[in-house]
This record gives sequence, structure tokens and C-alpha cells, in this order.
Amino acid sequence: MAVGNTSSMVSECFIHQPKHDLEEHSDRRFHLNPWDLMSSDPQHYVQYGLLFAKNDDAKEDEEAYSIENLLHRLKHSLSLALIHFYPFAGRVVKNIENAADSHSSSRYYSLYVDCNSTNNNRCGAKFIYAISNAAVSDLVSPNADVPASLLQSFFHDDRALDYNDPNKSLLTITVTKLADDGVFMGFCCHHCVADGTSLWHFINMWSEIFQTNTSGTSDVFNTISRPPILDRWFPDGHGPIINLPLSCDHTVTNIEEGAPPECRARIFRLSSQKIAELKAKAIAECINNNDGIDISTNNNYTRISSFQAVAAFMWRSITKARRLADDELSIFIFPINCRAKLDPPLSPNYFGNSVGAVKGASKVGELVENGVGWAAWQMNQALVNYGDKEVRGSIDEWLENRWVVTENNRTGHPGMVIINDYTKFDIFGNEFGLLGRPEAFLFGNRKLMRDGSVCCCSLGGKDGGFALEVWLLPHTMSNLLSDKHFMEMVS
Repeated sequence: MAVGNTSSMVSECFIHQPKHDLEEHSDRRFHLNPWDLMSSDPQHYVQYGLLFAKNDDAKEDEEAYSIENLLHRLKHSLSLALIHFYPFAGRVVKNIENAADSHSSSRYYSLYVDCNSTNNNRCGAKFIYAISNAAVSDLVSPNADVPASLLQSFFHDDRALDYNDPNKSLLTITVTKLADDGVFMGFCCHHCVADGTSLWHFINMWSEIFQTNTSGTSDVFNTISRPPILDRWFPDGHGPIINLPLSCDHTVTNIEEGAPPECRARIFRLSSQKIAELKAKAIAECINNNDGIDISTNNNYTRISSFQAVAAFMWRSITKARRLADDELSIFIFPINCRAKLDPPLSPNYFGNSVGAVKGASKVGELVENGVGWAAWQMNQALVNYGDKEVRGSIDEWLENRWVVTENNRTGHPGMVIINDYTKFDIFGNEFGLLGRPEAFLFGNRKLMRDGSVCCCSLGGKDGGFALEVWLLPHTMSNLLSDKHFMEMVS
């Protein structure tokens, strides 16, 4: 990597919906439900990055594939995407109220997203163009750690949300031109308005609009393949306004305070063949360790998915790399999309937040001794048994206590492994015309990732396979890289 890689902003602007949409929908409010409010801490952003290399067509026709042409088409297609995903163009509004009981000194606040698009001073998604002296190879060098500080420099709007500052957008797009003419696209949204599922939904539809509206001039785009469902879901007897105690207001001015312990991040790849081997091994171990029950008489074991087999492999590998004592506890956590878990279920296109957490635990010695099949079955059962009752129970618990996730109250444990399943998202199918398919997917907000975080996504394409971005303390990462069995499985 070159010494002193930097990224500097060239221009910024706010992108609004076309004028006809602004006039048609001039007074809209997007109310926040319990899932949204849990993630309303000002620092809680979701940041994804897609890395594109300059393709052969772009090299042959410099004028047609210029950065100026790309920026024009991105801005125009973004304005059309905001017609459908208009909360991203809004601003969070906070109202503070006194308790209804005149004898109480308690004060409360509520939040909603103001989507009043006629007030151009308080709406729009931020669009930033930047340049960097880094190259594609600086971000995805094989057998090297992810360069966290360089990567974070591509997200210029990583600051605390200020409810009184109209320049603090809920969605910021940063397009960075690299030294070798590659492009890094950073997608940053505040978590109170959307979870990862909704952000990828938006990116997919923006890409669809970009590829369909090839002229880059039409302001009419009424049809997309998966329109977002913007109707709000609230638990029975609650909403649309939910108050939070003023003690939950964690507005801060310095995001650098309280930095988490330094971790190393590295991307590992599992081929489709290795994934199939892991899954077959996990199922076979379950059968053999259950008194020889034939798979035809107990086909539950066949429900172990490819992702669950890989997750079990990572849980065991990281636990062994930590060199914990046999009687210590090892914990797995799956952040989970709750849309399909509710009864009746929400639409997969429901826009907003709908996230829960599935957990399980084992003594280290038991986890290591029993193998990948046993570990995969623990994960499978934890996921299968998390349903409507558990989702609503977690919401009811929150309504009783009303708290906001912050850096300080995000619980940690030395044996914890958090595994994010991105295999169901269409990540590598997002094309923006002249750029072609992405070379890599990278996380931006390293502060949300802690020791033991794993992100698993599908590589797509005819070869398939998974990419695993793993965050570990430096000595644990060194131990993992020294694990011969682990390294034989990954590339």
C-alpha cells in the first residue's frame, strides 16, 4: 500500500425527488416504531461500500465512460429512487414533552422523520464526490488485513446525527474516484430509518433504475420490481407516537470518544465446494452422534443450511483461536430479520427496521469436543425456535424499559461471536452501468464491529461461494491465521 493514502472531498450537494413528486407528496411523516427507536442513537449509522474496478469497455471509450457522465447518471437515478424511498430524503424531528402527571418532573421525547419535501432546506439525500490516491489493490490485497483507517476515510459523513442541523442527512452517498480509475461507492444511512435489509433493498432498486433509465434524463419512473412497503408496523395498543424518557437522549458532539479496542479485520473466502463439504460433514456428524438414527427417519438434520454449517465452522474456529479454558462460556449471536418471524408476517419489502437477536451458548470444551455438526445443530434449533412469541416478547420487554442501543451499553463478552447473515442479499448484482459488477463489498462503520464480529455474504456468479469479513483482537487473529485446518478451508 502506498504511504499516506488519503481521500478528499471535491463536491457535495443534496438530491431531491423530481418536482412533480415534491408537489404531490408535500406533507408526509414517517413515524418510528420500537425497532427504529432502539437504533436512534445519533452515532448509529449503517455503512456499506461497493468497490468497482474500471472495466474493459470503460478503458476503450473514455468519453462515454467518464466520471462526469457517471456522476450525472447516479444523481439523476438517485432522485428517481427517492420517489419510492422518500423517508431517506427526510430529517429526524425531536419533540420534548413533560409527563402527563403534573406531580411528576419526568420529561420525555419522541422522534419522527419529517418527509415534508417542499421545504428544500430540510430534505434530500447528501451526495458527495471525492478523490483518493489509493488504488483498488490497496483495499482488497490478498493475504492482508482490511485497511480500516483508509476505508473509513471514504465515508465523509460519519458523524453524530444532529436533529437541529438540516445538513445531517439520513442517507449519504459518497462516490470516490481512485487513483487507478476504480470507484468506491459508500452508502451510509442512519439506523433509525432503515436496517440492513431495507438499505440493500434501496440499493438494489437504485441499481435497477440506473440500468433501466439509460438516457439519464427522464423524470418519470413509476414502476420498480419491488416497491417498498412504507406503512408502519406497531405492536398492538401502541403508536404511531412512542415516547422515550429524556435519559435515553444520547446526543453527542465527539464521535471519537470511547473508541473500542483495536481489532484486525480480514476477508476470507470459502468456495462452493468447501461449503458443500462443511454442510455434508455437519449433517453426517449429527446422524452418527445420535445413536445411528437414519437420515430417512429423522430428516430434521437435513435442515442444516449451508450458512449454518459455515457459521458453526466460524464459531468453533474463533473459539479455538481465543485459547479460552474449557469451562469458559462461548456465545453465538445472530442478528435476524424479523419480518417473516411475525404472525402474520410482514412483507419482505417492509421498509424500516425489523431486527432481533438469536442467541446460544456452550462451554468451550463441549463446543470443541463435539464438532461442527453439533455446533450447527445448536444454531439451527436456536433459529427455528425463534418465532412470533419471541419477537413480540422482546418488543414488550423494550416497551417496559425503553432504551436506546449505544456504544456504551452494547454488551460484550470475551467468548462472544456475532455472525451476520448477508447471504440472502443481492450484493454483487448491483451494477451501475459503466462500472460493471462490484469487485468487493466492505463495511464502513468499524465502530459497530467488535471482537468476534463476522459478516458472511454470497459472492454470486457461477462459482458461488461465501466471503467472510472477520474482526478479531490482534493476538486472536494471529492464532486463527496459524490454524492449519482453518487455512486449508479458506482462501
